[in-house]
Amino acid sequence: MVYLESTNSDIGLPEYLIIDGQQRLTTITLMLQALKDATVDGDAFTTGTIESFLINTQSPSQEYKIKLKPIKSDNIQYSALLKHDNYSALLKHDN
Repeated sequence: MVYLESTNSDIGLPEYLIIDGQQRLTTITLMLQALKDATVDGDAFTTGTIESFLINTQSPSQEYKIKLKPIKSDNIQYSALLKHDNYSALLKHDN
């Protein structure tokens, strides 16, 4: 993993630019989301713990709620997966 700390933070929280390792982080994030989705209903502790790795609760802006932000071309689909938006419709729109 290679990263640089960004000095351009509009939200007052540290930001990092991933130079190498973005694909690994994205894979881990999607695996965590799948695990969160598969947890038994009512298991708030497990869901909350997993969500703490995915969502930045301290961010005042919706734009920065999701901790890992892929490149622009992948961001819409990635965000839809984490927010449970209608991902199927997005796929049809992209093709």
